[in-house]
Amino acid sequence: GLNAHLPEIEHHLRLLSGRGTVVPISGLNAHLPVIEHHLRSLRGALAAAQALRRTLLLPPLPCACDKTWGGHDNIFKSQCMYPGAQDGRYLPLVCPLDHLVSPSAWMEAGVDFRTHGFMYGPHAHRVPAHVREAPVAHVEVRPGAGGG
Repeated sequence: GLNAHLPEIEHHLRLLSGRGTVVPISGLNAHLPVIEHHLRSLRGALAAAQALRRTLLLPPLPCACDKTWGGHDNIFKSQCMYPGAQDGRYLPLVCPLDHLVSPSAWMEAGVDFRTHGFMYGPHAHRVPAHVREAPVAHVEVRPGAGGG
């Protein structure tokens, strides 16, 4: 579950925010640089997967802000959480993919991808053995490569 990933997510957010260990791990100032990093990384990973004709298996993508769907909740006044949810202390969290991109648009465009839950989530046991045991191509996309 989420608790198992929290220390790792907190460390990741601090590193990505570029401010070491003194920066808060929630709030818009921590969230925006992390999301920018994720979007750049997704672009590179997607390009590599398409070039290699592989399925892109997305890693957990941490974030420090919840997403407001209706546009009427001002989460920025509530430490990036829905108003009244601050006692829940659920940030940082693993962002659902639709907090970053439109999965339906990716599917319509024919993008071959799986979220991290595909291999590691509660239903991973349903993934056929030949898929779980298939060779994985690890591709390092270096920052700044390809003009990005």
